Amino acid sequence: KENTSSELTQEQFDLLCSYLPNYEKERQDLIENYGEENIPKLANIAKNYMEAICNFDYRMDFETYYNRALPYAVGDYGDRIWFEDEYNLLAEHKLIMEAKFLTDEYFVYQYGGPKVAGLLLFRVKSAEGNFEEDLFGGYDYELGKWYQVPYRVQVGRGLKGADFYGGGFKTLGPVKPVEGE
Repeated sequence: KENTSSELTQEQFDLLCSYLPNYEKERQDLIENYGEENIPKLANIAKNYMEAICNFDYRMDFETYYNRALPYAVGDYGDRIWFEDEYNLLAEHKLIMEAKFLTDEYFVYQYGGPKVAGLLLFRVKSAEGNFEEDLFGGYDYELGKWYQVPYRVQVGRGLKGADFYGGGFKTLGPVKPVEGE
């Protein structure tokens, strides 16, 4: 498949393709069930959801962190509890992290529900303690260096099916350093 993304390199595009072996069927299922017109919206929600969660500075308060993610999240009590736990874990390590979620409309598909595959690029600017094990798994991270990890973001429907929201995420592969950054 030819890379149509303005954000992903051909190598990154090919990497994401390698994690989607049944892509054509899953893409057709998405179009039939959710409509082709919703593909840009689903990609945008996944991108904003991941960036709202992963761009973190322990010096911000919880309400600022949560309210930044709220337009792309469920916003119910369970969601708020998850964000509080995430915030507390990141703040405990005095983490400052910059992140970008790179994807393309090509990587929007259905597997149980709408999903968006993409690469989370991140760099840790400041941290204390063993943040590696708690957040990303064992890896010898260098502060300030960019890394990438492929993710699948679940996109759900709001109450009464009105709106879409980010509803969770899972890694698809290992963390790797970004060359040339």
